[in-house]
Formats: sequence, C-alpha cells, structure tokens
Amino acid sequence: RNKARSVSLTDKNAKEAQKPMQKPKRAQIVEKEAAKQEKHDLEKMETSQVESEQMEQEEIIDIDKEDTDNPQLVVEYVMDIYKYLRILERDQNVRSEYLTGQQVILPKMRAVLVDWLIGVHLQFKLLPETVYTAVAILDRFLQNEVKSR
Repeated sequence: RNKARSVSLTDKNAKEAQKPMQKPKRAQIVEKEAAKQEKHDLEKMETSQVESEQMEQEEIIDIDKEDTDNPQLVVEYVMDIYKYLRILERDQNVRSEYLTGQQVILPKMRAVLVDWLIGVHLQFKLLPETVYTAVAILDRFLQNEVKSR
C-alpha cells in the first residue's frame, strides 16, 4: 500500500515537473528588458563595425607634422592617439533621448545640474574643456547607471 502511494506521488511530481513553470511578472519584465538591451547592444555592435571600417578609410589630418623636431611633443604617437579618441567617441556616445521614460532623474533635473556646473565653471574661471568634460561624464553616467524604478 505504501509503495502504491509513493508511486502515485512520484507520478504527480513528474507530471508537475513537466508543466512549464509560470514566472512572476517581475521576472518577465526583467527578461523583456534584458532582451531589449541585448537587441540594442547587437545593433550597436553591427553599426560600430561598419563605422570602424569607414573610420579606417577616413584619413586623419596630421596637424603636428611641423613639430617633429620637438621630442617633448611625442609626435610619433599623435595618429595613434587620434585613432583611439575616435574609437572612444564612437563607443561611448550618448543616445539622443536617453532620459525619456526616466523616473529617477528627469530632464529638468539634469538641466538644473548642468546650470550649476556652468556657474561653478564661471566662478572659478576654468577652461571650457572642463565644463564640456564634466557634462559628457554626467551624461554617460546617467545613460548607463541611472535606471527607472
């Protein structure tokens, strides 16, 4: 009798194991977001490959060829540096509407922060590159790290 009972229980367990498990809604949402991100990354890789091929064909103008006599300017590395910066510019670009759908940081909040950065920039009489770099770092951070709740 116990054997029959244990067999029937294992049969029920086997039948339940064969049923597809229902995922919680949160897990389904996370999966959809991951699939979207994966699709976006794949598209980005494909476009970056095409752009890198175009970039290799593009000739970078050597603005430092007159400075070859000055060893402190390290002119032999200039073209490599430019190529690297072009690759960084392509790979780390900021999407045009990265704040749409954002619930944590709104575009107005970003505008207030950028205004404050500009105020600090003017008060301390910093170089323009400083504020450009600060805003670029801010945008990249907001694009990659801050997600909606």
